[in-house]
Amino acid sequence: MKTHSSLIARYSSNIALVIAVAISIGLPGLFFSFLYNSEISSLNAELEVAASQVSRIIHLNPLLWKYEEETLKGVLRQREYLKADDNAYILRPDGKILVSLLQDIPGPFVRREINLTDAGKVVARLALERSLYEPIKYTVFTFILSTGLSFGLFFVLRGLARSIGSRAEQEILQLAFYDPQTSLPNRRLLNDRIEQNLQYAERESCQAAVLLICLDRFKSINDSYGFNIGDHILKTCASRLESCLRGTDTVARYGMDEFAVIMSRIPPDHETYISGLVNKIIQALQQPVVVNEQKFFTTCCTGIAVYPHDGNNHLDLLRHADLAMAQARKKGAGTYQFFSMDLNRRAQEQLQLETDLRQALELNQHFLVYQPKLDLQTGKLSGIEALLRWRHPQLGLIPPQRFITLAEETGLIQQLGSWVLVNACRQHVRWQQKGLQPPPLAVNLSILQLRQKDFIEHLQRCLQETGMPPAMLELELTESCLMENRGNIHYKLRQINQLGSKIAIDDFGTGYSSLSYLKHFPVDRLKIDRSFVVDIATSDSDRDISKAIIAIADSLNLQVTAEGVETAAQQDILQELGCHELQGFFYRPPLSDTDMEAFLSWELTLPVTISQAQRSA
Repeated sequence: MKTHSSLIARYSSNIALVIAVAISIGLPGLFFSFLYNSEISSLNAELEVAASQVSRIIHLNPLLWKYEEETLKGVLRQREYLKADDNAYILRPDGKILVSLLQDIPGPFVRREINLTDAGKVVARLALERSLYEPIKYTVFTFILSTGLSFGLFFVLRGLARSIGSRAEQEILQLAFYDPQTSLPNRRLLNDRIEQNLQYAERESCQAAVLLICLDRFKSINDSYGFNIGDHILKTCASRLESCLRGTDTVARYGMDEFAVIMSRIPPDHETYISGLVNKIIQALQQPVVVNEQKFFTTCCTGIAVYPHDGNNHLDLLRHADLAMAQARKKGAGTYQFFSMDLNRRAQEQLQLETDLRQALELNQHFLVYQPKLDLQTGKLSGIEALLRWRHPQLGLIPPQRFITLAEETGLIQQLGSWVLVNACRQHVRWQQKGLQPPPLAVNLSILQLRQKDFIEHLQRCLQETGMPPAMLELELTESCLMENRGNIHYKLRQINQLGSKIAIDDFGTGYSSLSYLKHFPVDRLKIDRSFVVDIATSDSDRDISKAIIAIADSLNLQVTAEGVETAAQQDILQELGCHELQGFFYRPPLSDTDMEAFLSWELTLPVTISQAQRSA
């Protein structure tokens, strides 16, 4: 910053000096030029007049005029046309003086000559000299005055330039190193401050820490109420953060809803000390922010990285604090997380898995399995759900819960979902063509797929190209899908329903469980989540919840499917409660396409009693 100040001061002084020199030299120069040109013009005019008078004498006496010295001097002395302090000469053609009229005047001189002719022949030359003493004298006076004026102006301009440069530099530095909303240091200055603290910590053999703090719900407040409200909340949170810290600590703006804190001189028991400070920060940020008599509530999640354990430069510390903050956000609002090498290892594995997932689409490493569904009334196969699997070349089979979430976070779920829909429909049509009479096919649908503007067109194209009857296709959505942009989602679900396909709500009871969307949306089936089924034989609450879901479905004329059924006791209870359909390992695990084809052939030969279906399982 000092370098910037010295450069601005030097440049402003140089500019002011150039202006001063230009005035001190340029103004006298212009003044002298004006006087000189005036004298030359006057001298030329007088020379013309004197030449006409001398030429008249020559014409009157062309042979003897050279000897009329007094007459010629008398002509030259005439004041009407000759200035009193001019020197005058009449010269022969060879340059010798015939007549001269000299004045006692100082030099330097300016001289002008004109030829005198008789009958077209040059017989003499008339010369006038004029002193430049007076123009030079006035020019010197002007130079002295302009020099004084220019140096006075120099100091004024230099002071003004330095003042403007200083203010401009402050504004530039403010824009370059500070956040405009909160006036806190920005990421650029934050990096420099971290390095300074690390150098101090290394020199003093102490610890330092970097905290990344993310405000929960800030984005929704900013989007709903506008930037003015958002900026006010940010300023308030920044002020509260500063009030929680020591004077040696630094708070910086790290992102849209993120702050960074640099802590120096941390005691050896750093976890206890930092935990106490973070809890203080959490309590401060949980207090409502009042804007225009309206209260806004925010919470925060904090990631912590400690020097030298978690990194020895600002890049490593910020990266590790960010990983810890991401883990804290998964734990919930108002939590914090210290960085550990296990977090780093998991992050690297996740990044590698994302790279492998992108390649898996190109290398055709995905495949489908099909899980049968059992009709509890007839004991027969009532449905099939297509499930996506990934066979990694090194890691083997990767659980869906591990890569499906990653695909949604990276946007790859759109390509995967489209691949699943097309290939599942093609397989179902092949079974139909073989006369296996497959039951309706269920395919999971992501909210990212449903958000696509051309999803309905894509679905229609898939049904047409594969030959899949729309009535044989059931699309499964989670409850959260129905809560987002309800008008647009409702419109698309109506279009799906008009095509003739069915709609099922997957994992029912784990999300919003709003009865209003069951009333307004064209839903055909509810699927009881496996979390309510796993303990249904021993838990009264799980049994009561399942009973309530079945009762709601019956009242709305909806079908009910229970997921994750793994024991006979679970099946008996669900059948007793009036559940229509079950799905789980107790009936059949997910099968490959060839195994599913064999099962369909076998299913055609089964009796229709439920007991036989159970025995076959």
